[in-house]
Amino acid sequence: MFSTHQGFTLIELMVVIALIAMLTGFGLPSYQHYIQRAQISEGFTLAASLQLAV
Repeated sequence: MFSTHQGFTLIELMVVIALIAMLTGFGLPSYQHYIQRAQISEGFTLAASLQLAV
């Protein structure tokens, strides 16, 4: 009744890798957009502090 074999099959590993690749593909563009917005916000903050210093 109990199997002595342990581990994952190649198909199971390929499915998990495919799912990770799909999730990464969906998440990467939104992460890049988030980074871009953060850099723009940082630029405005630096410009405002420079304006106060002058």
